[in-house]
Amino acid sequence: MIDHLIKWADRDTAIQCGVAMGATSENEETGEMETAVFMRSIGLNLAPIGVHSCISDNSDPENPVVTTVDGWWVLVRVPAGFDLAGALSPIPKSLQPEIVWSSDMVDENGASVKRPPIEEAPTRVWA
Repeated sequence: MIDHLIKWADRDTAIQCGVAMGATSENEETGEMETAVFMRSIGLNLAPIGVHSCISDNSDPENPVVTTVDGWWVLVRVPAGFDLAGALSPIPKSLQPEIVWSSDMVDENGASVKRPPIEEAPTRVWA
């Protein structure tokens, strides 16, 4: 399985994209938009994270400084060989998310790329 940490510009854009992919729909009882956590038809697992905030390392515990990173974050898990770009293709290029990190990313030397630090991106993982 391959994990991807992706970021949309904002929640509304993520919802529009979720609708285009068939992952998001309106709950008829509440009127709220809900995203499926597993799309069996294409093997896509989604873990919406939302807004990412963290307490700065150098903050005073009595008066913490909270930093918020722009964007709407989602952790995605797919089978090895899954074409994430193809799954995102129904979404106009201007609205597509940024793939911030993937568990199969390698640098120019072929070494695995580490996840960004908590100050830059969520650290959520699949349990």
